[in-house]
Amino acid sequence: MRLKTKKQLKFRKTNKNGKTKGKEVDTGVQPSLYILMPRTTLQATQLLNIAPNTDFLTVKKAYKTLKSVYGPSKNPGNKQAKEMMRALDRAVAILKKDTKTRKRRH
Repeated sequence: MRLKTKKQLKFRKTNKNGKTKGKEVDTGVQPSLYILMPRTTLQATQLLNIAPNTDFLTVKKAYKTLKSVYGPSKNPGNKQAKEMMRALDRAVAILKKDTKTRKRRH
């Protein structure tokens, strides 16, 4: 399942009073739980909530902490948790590759 881009997501617009205007389009994804797949090291560190130039042990620790929250054993059948785990796995892979290239350069 591919993640939808922000342009593909349409939500019900509300004015200042909380009244809705326009049609409601059900996208199947809640706007507060929209997950963007990380593509850069900066996005990956923001997803894991760590500093940009941390060592890989800190990355592992942050991943394990978030895995305990969003893991499939804690959230069976939850699509948002499943997408979050995919994004976390991708973030760790990006940061692992980045630490390897940093080691080679030094």
